[in-house]
Amino acid sequence: MIKEESEEKWLALTRQINELEWLGEDLLSMKRRHEQAVSEIQADCRHLSFALESLLNHMSEDYARKYAEQEANDHLIRQIDRYVDEHLDHVSTYTMGVRRQLERDQEELIGERSRLRWE
Repeated sequence: MIKEESEEKWLALTRQINELEWLGEDLLSMKRRHEQAVSEIQADCRHLSFALESLLNHMSEDYARKYAEQEANDHLIRQIDRYVDEHLDHVSTYTMGVRRQLERDQEELIGERSRLRWE
């Protein structure tokens, strides 16, 4: 009787352990996709910034707002870069915390599984 109960409990705990591992893998996969998407948006912004800079460079030196527009463009791209860096740092920190919690939960289940009585 104890052996059958332990076997059922062992299977249930193993399933939970595997699910936590899959969650961790899914989390890392989502993190990579998110980082890629944010990097693509950043690249698009840089491309638009470069296009605007190119247009401004073709304008007459007499255009009064040319330098103000160039400064605003440079400032905006610096803000975007800073935001992306900070955002990706926050995502990494959050992901690391979730991974640690998943690992702790997994270790707890492994410990519980190893303490099962078979006799």
